[in-house]
Formats: sequence, C-alpha cells, structure tokens
Amino acid sequence: MNDSRDLKAIAEACQQHQPLRFMRSHGALYIRNDNGIVFDVHQNRSFPDLMAQNKDYADLVLAANPAAVLALIAEIERLQLDNSSLRGSCARLGAEHASMARNFKKANRMQYEARSERDQLKAENEALVAAAQALRDEWRKDQADAERYRWLRVKQTFIWLIQDWFPRNNVLTDVDAEIDGAMGKGEQS
Repeated sequence: MNDSRDLKAIAEACQQHQPLRFMRSHGALYIRNDNGIVFDVHQNRSFPDLMAQNKDYADLVLAANPAAVLALIAEIERLQLDNSSLRGSCARLGAEHASMARNFKKANRMQYEARSERDQLKAENEALVAAAQALRDEWRKDQADAERYRWLRVKQTFIWLIQDWFPRNNVLTDVDAEIDGAMGKGEQS
C-alpha cells in the first residue's frame, strides 16, 4: 500500500461484505463472517506473550472495519483541506501584516515629516510675529511723531521752534513745504 488511496480502495471494496466477528471453536480463536473463517488467530499456549499480541492484532483487524477506515480517511482529507486553507489564510495574513507594517512605517514617516514641517512653520511664525511686533513698535513711534507734527501744524505754534530756519520778517504760508525744505537741507529739529 502506497498511501491512503490504496487503503481507501480496499476499504470501499470490503464495505459491501459481511462484517467480521470473533469466533471460538475447540479453544481456537477465529475471525469470521457468515460465509466462514477469514482469519485464524494463532493462540499457541506455549507462547503466552505471543497469544496476547495476536489477540491485540485481531482486535485491531475487527476495529479497523471498512466504515471506521473510511471515516478516518475522510477525516484526514478534511484536515488536509483545512490545513491547506489555513496555509492560504496564513499567507494572506502574512501579506496583510507586511502591508500593515509598510503602512505603519509610512504613517510614522509622514508623522515625522509633519512634525518637522510643523516645527519649521512654528519657527517661521515666531520670526514673523517678532518682525510684526518690531514693525508695530516702529509704526507706533512713527505715529507718535506724526501726531506731534499734526499738533504743531494745526496749532501753528511751532514758529518759535524753527525761528532760526527763517528770517524774522517772513510769513509762513505752507508749513509742510517749509519743514520738508528744512529737512532736505540736512537740518534736524
């Protein structure tokens, strides 16, 4: 017998036959069916150890009836299919695991890049906020200077401040032009 296919063919051939059973006759033990003796179980009383072994083998022959053998073969075939299916599932799970590992690495890399970009944007934002604050401070300073200038222009009370720019008998008509002209000469207030 080469494999379970040979055993299966033999069991299928015997399946239609009559079942076997023990029979004792004149101190001898036989395995038989209704048509007669199939096996003679040697029970030589001179070899008690062999008697027990032969009885064990006879019990095996009776237990390994065609239905039991076919059921075992069917179970083996089912288990082989299950094993094949499980191997396929394991292969799919392995591929899914590898894909998930790649996706995890990719997500980690993207998260690292996002953090780096966030940190860079945060640094740039802080620099822009500082620059905006400096511009705001400069603007406030310029605004204060502009407010002082407008106050002087509106009130025209600045004449006493710029007396040395003009001769005493001049009348001021365009204050902005006179200040711009004075500023253009490099003079400072």
